[in-house]
Amino acid sequence: MLVPTLLLWLCVAGQVEAPAQPPEKAGVERLIGELEAPEKARRDEAEQQLLALGPAVLDLLPEITDQLPAETRLRLGRIRAQLEKARAEQSVQASHVTLPKGAMRLSEVLQAFKQQTGNNVVDYRGRFGQAAGDPRLEVEFDHVPFWEALDRLLDQADLTTYAYPDLTDMPSGIALVSRTEGQRPRLQRGAYAGAFRIEAVEFDAHRDLRDPANQTLQLLVEVAWEPRLLPIVIMQPTEAVQAVDDQGRPIVPADEGNELEIPVNSGASSVELPLHFRLPPRDAQRIASLRGRLSVLVPGKVEAFRFAKLDQLARRDRGQARKLEQKKADVTVVLERVARAQDNPDIWECHVRVLFDQTSGALESHRGWVLNNEAYLERDKERIPCGGLNTTLQTETEVGVVYLFDMPDGLKGCTFVYMAPSAVVSVPIEYELKDLELP
Repeated sequence: MLVPTLLLWLCVAGQVEAPAQPPEKAGVERLIGELEAPEKARRDEAEQQLLALGPAVLDLLPEITDQLPAETRLRLGRIRAQLEKARAEQSVQASHVTLPKGAMRLSEVLQAFKQQTGNNVVDYRGRFGQAAGDPRLEVEFDHVPFWEALDRLLDQADLTTYAYPDLTDMPSGIALVSRTEGQRPRLQRGAYAGAFRIEAVEFDAHRDLRDPANQTLQLLVEVAWEPRLLPIVIMQPTEAVQAVDDQGRPIVPADEGNELEIPVNSGASSVELPLHFRLPPRDAQRIASLRGRLSVLVPGKVEAFRFAKLDQLARRDRGQARKLEQKKADVTVVLERVARAQDNPDIWECHVRVLFDQTSGALESHRGWVLNNEAYLERDKERIPCGGLNTTLQTETEVGVVYLFDMPDGLKGCTFVYMAPSAVVSVPIEYELKDLELP
């Protein structure tokens, strides 16, 4: 009877977080038509009504092309930008878990967590030779944020997270291992900020006996997020960090005016931030409070850019570039050229440029995430993966890439598909760590 009971619990949780009614397509189309109404008041009213429908309306908005009237293009651009930001802000809010009071196997609870939140949590104990039992645990969660619910569960099961799982067979997930003896409960260690969990990991004090001015205190902070998220970069400006010791004195950052930027590897669900302070007085026993504000770059909805009839494009090319361009929200994908590789006629090259209208700094110093965007060929419902790539261009707003495909029989019937987020949005995450014992 365990399976029916679990299914009932999942349904109950679904009722708690039932999504709002999606907007009707006909109503959205009517409002889009009103964006080119003769009276400005009607155009303004239609724009506000579309915004009021929230991020769910994004999937019903048309692509912004030259075929649309100029006024419609302008207003749709504003609407998309505001709703993409709203969607990003929604995405960094905590997921919630609801399970009625009772006993459940660990595996069943993790299944329920995944069902309700979209977060993959994997038992990793077997990979370290640890006993991997499936204990019965007492649970009771009533709309509890994901990280708090997970910490409560792991404390009861004497488990913790492992920060370096093999992402080749467990993409975007949290790995669980046995907790070592003497570790403090997780529930007392972390600070929760929406979909993020921030924890102070360790201090390292440095005192240079030759140079009294070179005295620093490093605090290593782990920033973890729900693995359903796919952040691009985690940034911590030093000006957004404020710390005081147990006597109310400020602890000053050692690198004032700088900004720490940590790129996120594909599939990762945590990073470590080293925060540097000037060494506090010897009579300071603790950091009473450390407040910070992170800036997290979050991608918008992933869109598919499809370029059909590649063989015809290649024939028309014959050494002369023929560009095809598609724009969705803030991103433009240009297929500049399709041609055989000069040194191997079996290899075909798709030359692509990706341009973002607003990158929030995502392309300025960290462009590697763009190279993780999926690109492939389709033919007769078969997906043909890219065999390699080369970068050709890197600026603050665009990246050029050549994708290579081993296609000895040519490109007849092939469509090139490129997947990219429709926007990149910067979202602030505020947190506070308390009562940190100094070394």
